[in-house]
Amino acid sequence: MGGEVLLIRELGLRVTGLSAEQGRGFAQEVARRIAAGLPGSVRPQRLGALDLHIALPPETLPDQLASLVAKAVLEKLS
Repeated sequence: MGGEVLLIRELGLRVTGLSAEQGRGFAQEVARRIAAGLPGSVRPQRLGALDLHIALPPETLPDQLASLVAKAVLEKLS
């Protein structure tokens, strides 16, 4: 991405069953996947809040959940 920067000032996620440390790691993984999923040339923009509700079965693995959350955010951005 060269000199490009993606800045997420606040990423609030409510995920039951995670400790604070696990939650921080999960949020970082979601942010990383969002950044990876953005097109190469993104115009500078300021976005407001995105309200997403994703219902998943309890046996969903954290890695799968991170992918699904990032995908939902990217869909809202497009």
